[in-house]
Amino acid sequence: MNFIRLSDDALSNRAITVGCWRSQPTFETICNVGEQEFLIQVLVRQNRSLDMPVTYKIDAKERIIRTQCIGNVTLDEVINHFRALQQDPDCPPRLDVLLDLSATDSLPDSHQLETVSHEIGKLRSQVRFDLCAVIAPRDALFGMMRMFEVMTQPYFRATCVFRAAAEAEAWLLSQRLPVE
Repeated sequence: MNFIRLSDDALSNRAITVGCWRSQPTFETICNVGEQEFLIQVLVRQNRSLDMPVTYKIDAKERIIRTQCIGNVTLDEVINHFRALQQDPDCPPRLDVLLDLSATDSLPDSHQLETVSHEIGKLRSQVRFDLCAVIAPRDALFGMMRMFEVMTQPYFRATCVFRAAAEAEAWLLSQRLPVE
């Protein structure tokens, strides 16, 4: 049994200790505090293979994929994301992309961006991308994503890099073609 210490404003700033049974890749338990019951789920991060540095959610109705990169993301993890997308039965044939790099610690180099561009090209037989809005708040990352914008021109109808999520969302809405 593993124990974690939780503290949350919802628990009136009271800290509680909860016993949890491990299953992969999360462990969970039911916790009672007063009359409130909480399901606690915690991602197991004991080794790197269980981290989820690149996550995505597809809204098929709106034809948008929201991808988020977290922490120190490697090129292999980005390529694995593309492989997962290729095999995802919920992936529609056409998508706009919102790529959120605001929680990314790593900085890709130009060779890595070329590889990513090539991998995006490989996806064309399965999914066509229309718009790509990239959120990159840090200066160096913003600059590298401007390079990404140029390198991926053949694969997107339009791409634009932003420092803030609200700007990226507004641009996507203003540029979108009607959903058929």
